[in-house]
Amino acid sequence: MKTVLLIFFITTVCIPASAQDEASQFRMPPVPERAAAPEGFVPKGWRLMEKAVGDLNGDGRADAAVVAAHDAEGSGPEDVWEEPRLLVITLGEESGGLRLSAASDAVVLCRGCGGVFGDPFESVEIERGTVVVRHYSGSRDRWGFTDRFRLQGGRWTHIGATERYTDTLDPSYYEQRDANLSTGLVIESGEIGEKGRKGYRSYQRTFYEIRAASVERAPTLDGAVSDAEWPGQSVRLSGKENVETGAAAWGGPDDASARLSASWRGGELYLSAEVADDSVTPGDAVRLVSKTGQVVSPVEMKKGTRAGGYAVEARYTLKSLGIDELEARIREMMGYGAPADTLPQERLLRLSVEVVDEDAAPQKIASVLSTSRGGRKYPARVRLVKHAGPPLLEHFDREASRDVLPLTGLGEGRPE
Repeated sequence: MKTVLLIFFITTVCIPASAQDEASQFRMPPVPERAAAPEGFVPKGWRLMEKAVGDLNGDGRADAAVVAAHDAEGSGPEDVWEEPRLLVITLGEESGGLRLSAASDAVVLCRGCGGVFGDPFESVEIERGTVVVRHYSGSRDRWGFTDRFRLQGGRWTHIGATERYTDTLDPSYYEQRDANLSTGLVIESGEIGEKGRKGYRSYQRTFYEIRAASVERAPTLDGAVSDAEWPGQSVRLSGKENVETGAAAWGGPDDASARLSASWRGGELYLSAEVADDSVTPGDAVRLVSKTGQVVSPVEMKKGTRAGGYAVEARYTLKSLGIDELEARIREMMGYGAPADTLPQERLLRLSVEVVDEDAAPQKIASVLSTSRGGRKYPARVRLVKHAGPPLLEHFDREASRDVLPLTGLGEGRPE
């Protein structure tokens, strides 16, 4: 089994420009507010690496994305190769020229952030209204990252993250993870070993990942879900592809569908579900299921009525969800010894959320909608994150947009 673990140290992100940590050797340079051409947004003492031109906001005018590197990059000591690079996004103005929309020094990897293969930066492009940044590098084990950003609600949002791993000495091996960070849909696939040989395995799994936001105040569990209490990104189960069992009994979104949200604080995870159900029965339920297929019992749960269905709010302890064991395994793998006393900001939990819709008597036939689209053998994920909502450019964190554990490591599980 191949294990790939990549760790990056990313500097603070600024929009459009602000001071970085005082301890940082390099600081975010001032970026011009306006310029006649993309090249005009390259700060003094920096050089243009690549630019892309296209329409980013649908107004028919040419916008641009620019990647720039410091003039000193690669010309001095080896540590200079770790200097951050800039991604600058600009929008075309009606009067001509361009204006600054966003800038970040945390998206484009530094020259020394790759492996033996060299500089990991591959390209910046504008595709279908999104800014696409691609990286590729490594040594024997090669990796590629593709990140997509779109202007949504007046803010640049990280909407897509794709990662792919290959082995130069094993052409048959690959693993890929493609995450839609707006909807929560994740597709993972891979091929291990040579076809026709012993030990060959291939897999593909599709599931939803719920981003549980860190909150300062725990939600009030009263069965009345409000957006103010549940600020995190939601996942919607409303299609036939979400029906795990009992598809013949499912009559469409009005029969059963759900909007799911989660948050966390301290050692507790909170889950909410707004369920559309045309006939609420005692057998209807929302439940959290572990990767072993066990229904996790909440510490507290409240169910309330709402127009066209019902709502559920529940509280779980992270210890009951295996966070202590997960933390210990990660720290042991990385040589850190015993688990830390404080919970890390980013963690993945192998959990599925199931919505059970039981028809009224006498049939009592139940359909089950699930965030896992491959059955309980391959559960979905709940990700503990710091910021609410879809990840924004100003909060960009490469590790936070990737899987916490290697795709092949620590009992992730895939078809035999």
